[in-house]
Amino acid sequence: MKFIRHCYRVLLFLLVCTCIFTSIPSLFAAEEHTIVNLFNNAWITRQGSTNQSSGNVGDVLRHGDRLETLRGNTARISLDSSRQNLIFIAENTIIEINDSDLRMGLTLIKGRIFASLKKLKDKSTFKVMTPMAVATVRGTQFEVSLSDDDVQFLDYSGSVEVARVGPDGEVSKDNVLLKPGERVKVEKLGTSLKNEEINSADMNRLEATARELEEAFQEPPAQPEKNAEDKKDEPKKGFVVKSSFDSQ
Repeated sequence: MKFIRHCYRVLLFLLVCTCIFTSIPSLFAAEEHTIVNLFNNAWITRQGSTNQSSGNVGDVLRHGDRLETLRGNTARISLDSSRQNLIFIAENTIIEINDSDLRMGLTLIKGRIFASLKKLKDKSTFKVMTPMAVATVRGTQFEVSLSDDDVQFLDYSGSVEVARVGPDGEVSKDNVLLKPGERVKVEKLGTSLKNEEINSADMNRLEATARELEEAFQEPPAQPEKNAEDKKDEPKKGFVVKSSFDSQ
């Protein structure tokens, strides 16, 4: 009887260990970010490579990958399979995916992005790094616009913590907490950070971007099933990747 109880304890211990170790990779693995919408084209440079390839709907972006849009091109990516965390990438923009453990994020190298983050992992944060400042959020909608002389953060909803980044790359204690409807400009020359109110024109633009981003990620409505008579003369087709902008 003691032997049976001992075997039972050993089996229970092994089962618990198996559950723990099999769950660790999923807890700490970086998310894979999928391009789900393109207007014209975007270019991808994979980590460790200098070669660019044309981006396509369905391509997966991982840590260290770069995505570039040229003039007249935009892209939208989902940070998770549930499509709760979305990024709009404006024209003339370069981003680099920067994920590790419990932190998702990206580096904005050039241009403008709008992030709509609604459901991050427990205890995780999302960071947008730029040469002059970094934004840290849990769940919010905000825009980041980078130029040669400054970077601007506009908070549409939620809260955004913005801190200056020094020439050595270190995050300084000079920071502000943005509330909805506020913006901050971080200049290269290093003036003090100050919250300002977003003007009505920019708020309207942010609202339109947030709405368009939501609509772009909505699943297309199910098509009614065709009857046998309709299918008889229908030409055979292959699968075609199509963005929601192809009809425009």
